[in-house]
Amino acid sequence: MQNTSMSKPAPVRHPGQPPHEVVIARPLRDDGKVYLGTVTFTASKPIEVEVLHTYVMKQKPNLTHGEPYHAVLPGNNSMAITHLRDLVDVPKGLTVQE
Repeated sequence: MQNTSMSKPAPVRHPGQPPHEVVIARPLRDDGKVYLGTVTFTASKPIEVEVLHTYVMKQKPNLTHGEPYHAVLPGNNSMAITHLRDLVDVPKGLTVQE
């Protein structure tokens, strides 16, 4: 799949979190599976990358590992969030030097 997208205001945010914009590259899956593949992208401004998965706790987390970072959505559904904070902190894309 190849696509060009522009960010839009985020549909949800945590209490106290400032308004922000998002691009949803692939929708959440509802079949219990996760996407597998390679993602490449360019951005004209600094961005943060997050990977979201539907989260269904099948066993109680132990004290050593704890529960993954997640958000509870309307309807009591949960979404696990992997924040790739140090992956992208400067604009990415093609730079041409003369």
